[in-house]
Amino acid sequence: MKNYLFYVGVDIAKLKLDVVILEKQSPNVSNHFIVENNLKGIKEILKNLIKQKIDLTTV
Repeated sequence: MKNYLFYVGVDIAKLKLDVVILEKQSPNVSNHFIVENNLKGIKEILKNLIKQKIDLTTV
């Protein structure tokens, strides 16, 4: 079984995406944000993951 450093949850609705990022080392700390359910919103999610220093190449 893999040992992940981050967990990302996405609640999908017709107009928006609710995103939460949890770090394994700090389970009581989370980063929550809401974006539009379109290409711009998905780009915002990726930008936020990079900002959190999550390496997207190892996923």
